[in-house]
Amino acid sequence: MILDGQREEGLKKFDTIEAPRGDTEFYESMRAWFYSVSQQREKFYPAFETALTHARATHILEWIDQDVDLDV
Repeated sequence: MILDGQREEGLKKFDTIEAPRGDTEFYESMRAWFYSVSQQREKFYPAFETALTHARATHILEWIDQDVDLDV
């Protein structure tokens, strides 16, 4: 929704999301991604650190390298 120009609606919807019981690695990565695309830098950097901390494989490095949305 953020990328589609519906910023306020997207932020409200994001606030309703709850952390999953499993697959926290993916959740933390996507949470950081959301903060990046919604240009919430003050939330992005701590979330990005958390995503890196939860990473158990190297695919997060590929995501960082290839996802243009991380470089706003």
